[in-house]
Amino acid sequence: METKPESKPIHLGGSIEQATRGKTDLRAIPVLREAFQLTNKTFGAFLPAVVGYVLLQLVLILLFLEVQAGNALANLQALLSGGGTSESQVSAEFFNALMMAGQFADVVSAPLFLVLSLMAVNHAVGLPTRMKQMFGMLPKLIFMATMVTLFTISLQTLATTLFFPLGLFLTMAFGTTLLLICHKRLPLLTAVRYSIISAFRHLAPLTAVYVVIAGLFILSVMSMGVALIWVLPFYFNVRAIVYRTLFGVTLKVSGHDDSSGAGGEDNPKGRGLFEA
Repeated sequence: METKPESKPIHLGGSIEQATRGKTDLRAIPVLREAFQLTNKTFGAFLPAVVGYVLLQLVLILLFLEVQAGNALANLQALLSGGGTSESQVSAEFFNALMMAGQFADVVSAPLFLVLSLMAVNHAVGLPTRMKQMFGMLPKLIFMATMVTLFTISLQTLATTLFFPLGLFLTMAFGTTLLLICHKRLPLLTAVRYSIISAFRHLAPLTAVYVVIAGLFILSVMSMGVALIWVLPFYFNVRAIVYRTLFGVTLKVSGHDDSSGAGGEDNPKGRGLFEA
């Protein structure tokens, strides 16, 4: 009986060694251009998950504000409308509560954020994603994603308090940390170290990319959040392309029909990015 030769894995992008040495070809314009094209191509696949993520964030923020400050909707209206001195003082206090609410929502919704990130990586290497897979893996990610996000947000907050530019840098650097832990199976501190070193080595293109993203989020706020429906998938796709370019993704061709098929470099069994 004839046996088929085993297919060689296909590696896309860089590697941890190249990324930490600054040897990967990360350029802002190609990343943004590819993310734009990828977002238009995969918008329909992303839409249900993104809408669910946005709604979850809104609910968590409103719940936190209601418990912390009370009258969340009234305070939000006062913050947006502005006014006299007393209203400005209330708005300043409420703005601080709003920042805390955003961090709380980011931590609690971290597992879904990670699933969306993995979904984007699948798309960035030409693989489809099934909704059943996405929701099937959520329970496995709850503890890890929540703890990692809590740790990185705490570091960002501390850094921002001490030296604001450092906080901004860590925000960019930690964009790949969760993916390194989940996809490459790295320990937390190792993933943090690789993320920071790689971001420092590619500071100019990363800064350019995140300036564009920040501008798009500002425009989304000006559109009363409507533009987020497109900007959020674009944001996840940008992060996926940056991750693939810096650290690489290895595809292992399997003989059965499975929508997952991207494994990490240190993943010889060829498990997919999604493990339901």
